[in-house]
Amino acid sequence: GPLVLDFWSPTCEPCKRTIPAMLAKRAEIEAKGARLVLVCVLEKDESVDDARAVLALWGIEERFVVDRGGVLLAKIGAREVPAFAIVDAAGVLRWVAPDGVTARDVLAAIP
Repeated sequence: GPLVLDFWSPTCEPCKRTIPAMLAKRAEIEAKGARLVLVCVLEKDESVDDARAVLALWGIEERFVVDRGGVLLAKIGAREVPAFAIVDAAGVLRWVAPDGVTARDVLAAIP
């Protein structure tokens, strides 16, 4: 099924709100046959441990994949986090969220 990518970074203040909002929609995302994947955008001087520590500070214990230097973020055409995208089962980018979307908007975009 499709992947819902939630891009964030340890220095992203709004991500403190967007990640929990997306996690709260996980059951609805999965009911549509999709999977939520947190994608942590890390700069050269940031470590995975730094990212884990920030999530813990935010009260979130969740696995994530790393986008070192924001390569994938740039590929979807986004400039900053938070950013959201939907990739289909074949790996084709199907949707990139405009700025200011809500978790509900992301859910509605899942095919």
